[in-house]
Amino acid sequence: EFRRVLFRSNPDSSVSTFLEIHPDGTEVHKIYGDGYEIVTCNKKVLVKGSCTVVVEGNAAVEVKGNAWSKVKGNYTGIVEGATNIVCNKSINISADKEIVLAAYKITFKAEQINTVGDLQLQGDLGLNESTYIDGNLNVTGNIFAVNGLLTTGVLVVGPEAVGIPNKGLVYPANFRSEEHTSELQS
Repeated sequence: EFRRVLFRSNPDSSVSTFLEIHPDGTEVHKIYGDGYEIVTCNKKVLVKGSCTVVVEGNAAVEVKGNAWSKVKGNYTGIVEGATNIVCNKSINISADKEIVLAAYKITFKAEQINTVGDLQLQGDLGLNESTYIDGNLNVTGNIFAVNGLLTTGVLVVGPEAVGIPNKGLVYPANFRSEEHTSELQS
């Protein structure tokens, strides 16, 4: 047998907010109407088991200080609409192994893109602005450069490299194309 405590704001109403406590310790708290909880000091919630939160409308979380989360297992987020992340300062993403970005199209909008280490692309590379790479560049497809490409390391290009006349590619001394790699190695 469980105990149910009814809270009625209107004694004539058949709709009541209630709190049930079952013999096994299970608690059910049902609120008819809006619910508010105010804690004037600190609060910690510990769930020794699984926890599911379902919101059948919109949800918002506002943190007026710093926020962090820690997951000791894997993390998966599924968004069926668009995702927007806005940051007023820097965003740092790091991984011990690799970061994989998969999309039909990836667009970078920046005044400057810096790479630390070699850059390897499988496919074509199109450059609309002057590009400088401090390291090696390996492209298995074609390079299409409008305002020039300069690299301090090795530049390895697939079938062809195309540039606009008088603005084209700036080749380093150790440039090689896959078609001519055997000639350079001999």
